[in-house]
Amino acid sequence: AAKGGERIDISHAAGLKSDRGGIVVAYDFTRDWHFDTVRAGLTGPSPFDIKLTRFDARPANTRHAFYSSGRYRIGDGIELYGDGLYTTESKQTRLAYTGPGFDFSRNTGIKSRQYSAVLGLKADLGASWRLDVSANHGGVRTRERIDDLLSTRRLRRSARLTEVSAVLDGPLFAIGSHEVKGAFGAEYRNEAIRTPRERGSRNIYSAFGELSIPLDLGIGTVELSAAGRYDRYSDF
Repeated sequence: AAKGGERIDISHAAGLKSDRGGIVVAYDFTRDWHFDTVRAGLTGPSPFDIKLTRFDARPANTRHAFYSSGRYRIGDGIELYGDGLYTTESKQTRLAYTGPGFDFSRNTGIKSRQYSAVLGLKADLGASWRLDVSANHGGVRTRERIDDLLSTRRLRRSARLTEVSAVLDGPLFAIGSHEVKGAFGAEYRNEAIRTPRERGSRNIYSAFGELSIPLDLGIGTVELSAAGRYDRYSDF
């Protein structure tokens, strides 16, 4: 007979494609049964006369995940793209033991939700210059419940990220037969967190640039790279 720890995975993906782009959607389901070391016979005697009656070395877990990704060319040299992810997960564990004159048990349940979405635009500006503008938003939320003989505790945690960026890259000038290329960008990011002991958020503003300089040494080509970045945080 099975001693626990079994797993089931079910997944499916589908997509559509055209001359202008395409889209892919996918779903994944995972179910894990708990693995009880007591039931599996992996526990031994205790020198303190304490007997384990249940110990989940691996929790029971159910997970659903949805994913999508798409690209669409809306004009010559202009492409719209996006990605999305959403998952839910539920975990359950149990610990129980007995001792001289007492019994103890603890049930722990954790439910979490994670999501993210990206939407962006790529454009060819001519003269081999390209622009990529994108926005991203995502987060995770967790709820935990702990039940034992003394109390019931509920804990909530969450984190969130929002980001907007723009990157411009292309050739600047030529050195002989080689092109010096550059990439320049700006970014805004907001981070937020919430726990039982901490709660706060901050904004981050960034600017960055990079140069790629090829040099012909006669016996081969060496590429030099120079990069710089500036970040400003709202919390210090």
